[in-house]
Amino acid sequence: MPRGPRKVEYDKEGYIICKPCKTCGVPIDRYNWIITARYPSKNCKECFRKRKTIYEYNRRKVLTADEKEKQKQIIRNRMYQLKAQFGMTPEDYNKKLALQLNGCEICKQPCSSGRALAVDHDHKTGKIRGLLCHKCNRALGQLNEDENIIWNMLEYLKKYNIKVAV
Repeated sequence: MPRGPRKVEYDKEGYIICKPCKTCGVPIDRYNWIITARYPSKNCKECFRKRKTIYEYNRRKVLTADEKEKQKQIIRNRMYQLKAQFGMTPEDYNKKLALQLNGCEICKQPCSSGRALAVDHDHKTGKIRGLLCHKCNRALGQLNEDENIIWNMLEYLKKYNIKVAV
Protein backbone atom coordinates (compact mmCIF):
# COMPACT_ATOMS: atom_id res chain seq x y z
CA MET A 1 0.00 0.00 0.00
CA PRO A 2 1.58 3.29 -1.05
CA ARG A 3 2.32 5.72 1.71
CA GLY A 4 1.00 9.20 1.08
CA PRO A 5 1.69 12.44 2.89
CA ARG A 6 1.10 12.38 6.60
CA LYS A 7 -2.08 14.05 7.72
CA VAL A 8 -1.23 17.21 9.57
CA GLU A 9 -3.75 19.36 11.36
CA TYR A 10 -3.20 23.09 11.70
CA ASP A 11 -4.68 25.53 14.20
CA LYS A 12 -6.12 28.97 13.34
CA GLU A 13 -2.69 30.64 13.43
CA GLY A 14 -1.23 28.12 11.01
CA TYR A 15 0.77 26.10 13.54
CA ILE A 16 0.70 22.33 13.56
CA ILE A 17 -1.52 20.86 16.25
CA CYS A 18 0.48 18.84 18.75
CA LYS A 19 0.39 15.05 18.51
CA PRO A 20 2.09 12.69 20.94
CA CYS A 21 5.52 11.31 20.04
CA LYS A 22 5.24 7.68 18.89
CA THR A 23 8.18 6.74 21.16
CA CYS A 24 7.86 8.68 24.42
CA GLY A 25 4.35 10.14 24.26
CA VAL A 26 5.47 13.77 24.71
CA PRO A 27 3.32 16.17 22.68
CA ILE A 28 5.10 17.28 19.51
CA ASP A 29 4.74 21.02 19.04
CA ARG A 30 6.46 23.47 16.70
CA TYR A 31 9.52 23.61 18.97
CA ASN A 32 10.40 19.93 19.15
CA TRP A 33 9.38 18.33 15.87
CA ILE A 34 11.78 17.23 13.14
CA ILE A 35 11.06 18.35 9.61
CA THR A 36 11.41 15.49 7.14
CA ALA A 37 10.55 16.73 3.68
CA ARG A 38 7.40 18.86 4.17
CA TYR A 39 5.82 16.87 6.94
CA PRO A 40 6.54 16.62 10.66
CA SER A 41 8.21 13.56 12.12
CA LYS A 42 6.42 10.96 14.23
CA ASN A 43 9.11 11.46 16.87
CA CYS A 44 10.13 14.45 18.96
CA LYS A 45 13.67 15.85 18.61
CA GLU A 46 14.95 13.99 21.69
CA CYS A 47 13.72 10.57 20.50
CA PHE A 48 14.97 11.30 16.99
CA ARG A 49 18.48 12.08 18.36
CA LYS A 50 18.49 8.89 20.45
CA ARG A 51 17.40 6.80 17.46
CA LYS A 52 20.04 8.45 15.25
CA THR A 53 22.75 7.86 17.88
CA ILE A 54 21.82 4.17 18.12
CA TYR A 55 21.85 3.93 14.31
CA GLU A 56 25.30 5.54 14.07
CA TYR A 57 26.67 3.30 16.84
CA ASN A 58 25.39 0.15 15.11
CA ARG A 59 26.69 1.39 11.76
CA ARG A 60 30.17 1.87 13.24
CA LYS A 61 30.04 -1.64 14.70
CA VAL A 62 29.17 -3.05 11.27
CA LEU A 63 31.95 -1.05 9.60
CA THR A 64 34.43 -2.19 12.24
CA ALA A 65 33.39 -5.81 11.70
CA ASP A 66 33.78 -5.33 7.92
CA GLU A 67 37.25 -3.85 8.41
CA LYS A 68 38.28 -6.79 10.61
CA GLU A 69 37.01 -9.22 7.98
CA LYS A 70 38.91 -7.29 5.30
CA GLN A 71 42.14 -7.55 7.35
CA LYS A 72 41.59 -11.30 7.78
CA GLN A 73 41.09 -11.64 4.02
CA ILE A 74 44.32 -9.72 3.33
CA ILE A 75 46.21 -12.11 5.63
CA ARG A 76 44.61 -15.16 3.97
CA ASN A 77 45.53 -13.81 0.52
CA ARG A 78 49.11 -13.12 1.63
CA MET A 79 49.47 -16.65 3.04
CA TYR A 80 48.14 -18.12 -0.20
CA GLN A 81 50.44 -15.93 -2.30
CA LEU A 82 53.54 -16.90 -0.27
CA LYS A 83 52.76 -20.59 -0.67
CA ALA A 84 51.67 -20.48 -4.33
CA GLN A 85 54.38 -18.19 -5.70
CA PHE A 86 57.37 -18.96 -3.51
CA GLY A 87 56.60 -22.25 -1.72
CA MET A 88 57.06 -20.37 1.53
CA THR A 89 54.98 -20.60 4.70
CA PRO A 90 54.25 -17.54 6.88
CA GLU A 91 56.59 -19.07 9.47
CA ASP A 92 59.42 -19.16 6.91
CA TYR A 93 58.70 -15.52 6.01
CA ASN A 94 58.73 -14.47 9.67
CA LYS A 95 62.03 -16.33 10.30
CA LYS A 96 63.64 -14.60 7.32
CA LEU A 97 62.24 -11.26 8.52
CA ALA A 98 63.70 -11.83 12.01
CA LEU A 99 67.11 -12.69 10.50
CA GLN A 100 67.01 -9.36 8.62
CA LEU A 101 66.11 -7.52 11.88
CA ASN A 102 62.63 -6.64 10.52
CA GLY A 103 64.08 -4.48 7.76
CA CYS A 104 64.93 -4.52 4.07
CA GLU A 105 68.05 -6.51 3.20
CA ILE A 106 69.40 -3.63 1.07
CA CYS A 107 68.55 -0.41 2.95
CA LYS A 108 68.02 -2.02 6.39
CA GLN A 109 64.82 0.02 6.91
CA PRO A 110 61.26 -1.20 7.36
CA CYS A 111 59.03 -0.59 4.34
CA SER A 112 58.22 3.14 4.31
CA SER A 113 54.91 2.59 2.50
CA GLY A 114 53.61 0.43 5.36
CA ARG A 115 53.46 -2.68 3.19
CA ALA A 116 54.92 -6.04 4.09
CA LEU A 117 58.42 -6.58 2.73
CA ALA A 118 58.45 -8.10 -0.74
CA VAL A 119 59.97 -11.53 -1.34
CA ASP A 120 62.88 -11.00 -3.73
CA HIS A 121 63.68 -13.99 -5.91
CA ASP A 122 65.74 -14.90 -8.95
CA HIS A 123 63.35 -14.90 -11.89
CA LYS A 124 65.40 -17.53 -13.73
CA THR A 125 65.85 -20.10 -10.97
CA GLY A 126 63.00 -19.08 -8.65
CA LYS A 127 65.38 -19.14 -5.66
CA ILE A 128 64.46 -16.73 -2.85
CA ARG A 129 67.19 -14.18 -2.12
CA GLY A 130 65.72 -12.01 0.63
CA LEU A 131 63.02 -9.59 1.71
CA LEU A 132 63.07 -6.09 0.27
CA CYS A 133 61.12 -2.89 0.87
CA HIS A 134 58.95 -1.61 -1.95
CA LYS A 135 61.48 1.04 -3.08
CA CYS A 136 64.47 -1.32 -3.20
CA ASN A 137 62.45 -4.06 -4.90
CA ARG A 138 61.26 -1.61 -7.58
CA ALA A 139 64.76 -0.16 -8.05
CA LEU A 140 66.23 -3.62 -8.50
CA GLY A 141 63.55 -4.44 -11.06
CA GLN A 142 64.08 -1.16 -12.95
CA LEU A 143 67.82 -1.94 -13.17
CA ASN A 144 66.99 -5.37 -14.62
CA GLU A 145 69.09 -6.91 -11.81
CA ASP A 146 72.14 -6.09 -13.93
CA GLU A 147 75.36 -5.78 -11.92
CA ASN A 148 77.04 -3.61 -14.59
CA ILE A 149 74.25 -1.02 -14.48
CA ILE A 150 74.45 -0.90 -10.68
CA TRP A 151 78.25 -0.37 -10.75
CA ASN A 152 77.85 2.31 -13.44
CA MET A 153 75.36 4.10 -11.19
CA LEU A 154 77.87 4.02 -8.31
CA GLU A 155 80.59 5.45 -10.56
CA TYR A 156 78.22 8.19 -11.73
CA LEU A 157 77.41 9.17 -8.15
CA LYS A 158 81.11 9.22 -7.19
CA LYS A 159 81.96 11.31 -10.28
CA TYR A 160 79.68 14.12 -9.09
CA ASN A 161 80.85 13.88 -5.46
CA ILE A 162 77.58 12.46 -4.23
CA LYS A 163 78.28 10.61 -0.99
CA VAL A 164 77.99 6.89 -1.48
CA ALA A 165 78.37 4.46 1.40
CA VAL A 166 80.07 1.39 -0.08
